Amino acid sequence: MTDIIKISVIVPIYNMAEYIPDCLESILGQSLHDIEVICVDDGSKDASVSVIEDYISKDERVKLLIQGNLGPGNARNRGISSASGQYVAVIDADDKYESETVLEKLYNAAQIHGEKICGGNVLNLFENGEKRMGYRPFLTEGHTDYFDYQDCFFHVRFIYERALLINNSVFYPEYKRYEDQIFLVKAMLAAGGFYALNLDMYDYRIVMSGHKLSSASLSDSIKGLIEILKLANSSELEELYELVLENYKKYYQVYLYYYSCFIKDKALVETRKALEIYLKQNASDRYLIDDETFFIKWNSVFNEKKKIDDILFDERKLIIYGDGKWSRVLQKYISKCFQGKSFDVVTTTGDNNTKIIDLFLNEAEKCVVIIAVSEIYSAEIERYINSKGRFSTYVLNVKAIDFNVWLQIGNSREE
Repeated sequence: MTDIIKISVIVPIYNMAEYIPDCLESILGQSLHDIEVICVDDGSKDASVSVIEDYISKDERVKLLIQGNLGPGNARNRGISSASGQYVAVIDADDKYESETVLEKLYNAAQIHGEKICGGNVLNLFENGEKRMGYRPFLTEGHTDYFDYQDCFFHVRFIYERALLINNSVFYPEYKRYEDQIFLVKAMLAAGGFYALNLDMYDYRIVMSGHKLSSASLSDSIKGLIEILKLANSSELEELYELVLENYKKYYQVYLYYYSCFIKDKALVETRKALEIYLKQNASDRYLIDDETFFIKWNSVFNEKKKIDDILFDERKLIIYGDGKWSRVLQKYISKCFQGKSFDVVTTTGDNNTKIIDLFLNEAEKCVVIIAVSEIYSAEIERYINSKGRFSTYVLNVKAIDFNVWLQIGNSREE
């Protein structure tokens, strides 16, 4: 290994054995050879460690640190503290670099222009291999003042001078979520800005997850959000302040009210109070909603989810009638949150509805039928199936389906 390490690439890992080869190959194949790769295993229970050890035996630039499950922020911090490079890059283990020249181009640009932070563009990588331009691409090259950028997302698109991080105590807070946004804001405030390249450099893998947004993760998200709001206020970054609140409204508000109003989670009741106090003190009341308004807006969504969950926990055979939009949403929810639950799908066309239903139901055992079609047809189908007498039916309330909310909350009996 060279005596001068130009970039230390930090890879936090938790149960990512499936993706590690793609990730490490994209790093080790970089044209910038003077790098080190610090993998920090955060208590993986799969074969992640053994996969990394195989790479260590082939390339001396790969290092492995092992710790208990302390979270991604802690893992990244340990990597930064152990790093020797002039710059630090962070990549998630299920992502990869777009080409073999990205680190060299980022490093050279940072050196030539005397920048402490340098970044490129993110591509969204879908499960089918398709790639699309990701979040807020840099369309022109040059220095950007942070006051003109005011963003806090995708810390992985940048490399950071390690001395900048160490000298300004810029580390990741040990939250389960929203830790990377705080890190990016603090790094940008310390540097004042960054050098942007119109360079497709980071492949961000889009994977639909069946894991719910736990109360602990949500609590950390809100704490992190409040921290960034305070940083934005103290630095007079109004655009960042509004960006974070819009992100809260779009992705977190419904879950915060769900856990505090429906679940009565004590910790989140307190977290919600802290957020509401801060918003009221800073004239941001428009991002608050009272419990009554929340119940009116979301009660039907949560009640419908609870009814569907109860049916899915039923041990009887499940049949879904219909294969249109709402049926496919339901099927996706089952596959993500009720893995192992089997079901059949019945579809009919034209005037043969009753004949096809008869053929299928005559062969079926006693079962539950969820009717997942538009309201125009659901009542007729329900009456006909009920006339057979052997089946329980439930008409899906299509107006109360919110797949993203259902998915994040998970099934109602998860720990």
